[in-house]
Amino acid sequence: MTHLVAERFVESPGLSFGKGRLRAFMEAPSKSIFLASTSGNGMLSLVQKRPTDQLPKLSHNDLLVGLQNGQIGARLAFPELNDSNTHQLDLTLTTTWDIKDDRLFLREFALPLLAAQDTITLPALEAYLVNRLSDWVRDAIRAESYHDLKIDNVNALRWWQEMLPRWIGLDWITLIRVDSAAYESPLAERMLECTKQKELMEAAQAAMHRQKIVNKERERAEIELQQSLDRIKADATLTGIEQQARAEITRLEHQAALVTAREMSAIAKLEAEKRRAEIEFEIAQIQKNQAEAEALAKASAEAATLASETMEKLKAAQKEIADTTGILKQAATEGIEDFKRLAEHTAGVSASTLDITGHATPREQLLAIGREKVASCGNEVALIKHDFTSRNLASNRIDALPIGSRIHFTLQTARAGYVSILNIGTSGTVYLLTPNGLVPPRIAKTAAPANVPFPGPPFFPIDNLWENGPPGWEDMLVFISDEPLFSPADLVTASARSPEVIVTSLMMESLISRLQALEPECWSAGLLGFLVVA
Repeated sequence: MTHLVAERFVESPGLSFGKGRLRAFMEAPSKSIFLASTSGNGMLSLVQKRPTDQLPKLSHNDLLVGLQNGQIGARLAFPELNDSNTHQLDLTLTTTWDIKDDRLFLREFALPLLAAQDTITLPALEAYLVNRLSDWVRDAIRAESYHDLKIDNVNALRWWQEMLPRWIGLDWITLIRVDSAAYESPLAERMLECTKQKELMEAAQAAMHRQKIVNKERERAEIELQQSLDRIKADATLTGIEQQARAEITRLEHQAALVTAREMSAIAKLEAEKRRAEIEFEIAQIQKNQAEAEALAKASAEAATLASETMEKLKAAQKEIADTTGILKQAATEGIEDFKRLAEHTAGVSASTLDITGHATPREQLLAIGREKVASCGNEVALIKHDFTSRNLASNRIDALPIGSRIHFTLQTARAGYVSILNIGTSGTVYLLTPNGLVPPRIAKTAAPANVPFPGPPFFPIDNLWENGPPGWEDMLVFISDEPLFSPADLVTASARSPEVIVTSLMMESLISRLQALEPECWSAGLLGFLVVA
């Protein structure tokens, strides 16, 4: 950008200024040099003079003019404009121009000024441009409100880029670009900020009101669930299995309703957060706090991404619950005990769904975490049993094991690490089989790859595990981790005669927390589920 627009070479009678100085002036590479001559009839003639051999031909009636080449940055200030609400504001446009016709520039603008002064600087050109544009700009601003100009920016840069060349109406200058448009009005900004603060408070109150409605709906749903469960329990026409089945189906349907309510709550919260971020962003703009405005814009984008992910989780949860409910109904019709875990194993309810509904037991959470890990790590760890019988359940073929059968399978692993094996029996009791009273946590370790029989050395030296029932669904769950998941303190109830440990809810909660805290690459899981039949 240049600050010098044009200058003339001041001559003295007899060209006493010195030919050396004149030569340097004419040879300057960044200038176009013109010779302005006035004829006897008063007509102005402009001739570009470059060669220094023209110096002797200059007369006392000639005016030597230099024009700066290159783009010109101009700050166009329009003070005390009135918007559509008669609020007074100042407008400043930062622009970039180029003089596209040197001769016209000199003839129509520069020479009259150069006759009275030696140079024309940038402020003179800016004042000239402002004067040419003033009426047009004043009318344009009068058509808009300060709020729209300041916040919504209705007259955006591209709008000014289009309109300024139309309004200026000059053939010797062209607009390169509009770099910025600033609207300022201290009084209007204070009024606008007060309005935005009020909107922010109203948005917060509306969000609190919506959340109260959602909370009341959840309370009502909990009461209805308990009433339904009481009616099922009091129904003397139902067997114990039928009562349990209906109760579990009712709970799942209640969970589906909770997810729907959570979805509505998430949508309402998203809308409230979006509006709050918009208002806070506008307030930051009014206060000219650019850093805060950028931070709010970033936070708003992150919140929108998180909200989108939450909605996807809620949709997935609805599908999981619907699939599980369908399998559960089929299993209940077949009279299968512990059909709830059968449905969860076949359809699959993720840990995130259990977290959304908030109705998960530690056992359910542990199984869900195991299922998700198995899905993510594939066949890295697997429990294999080849002598199952089978049973059909609707379109599903289920592995089955008769009561009295010997429990025996193979642990296959492509991962080395510490081994933890749990059995979730048909009664719902969870047993820790490895480590145990005979194999401490630091000893229960495997190399990789490996195919290890279980029970038997090295993880369960006593080879006498039998399926005792009752009928229902059973799960075997194995974890292989870089560090032991259990400590010797967890095995205090074990003995050489009864090496396995009954896992309490507290132990399960501790194990769940430990697994959730581990980096994904630090552990793997395998899961084997089967139906125990009479």
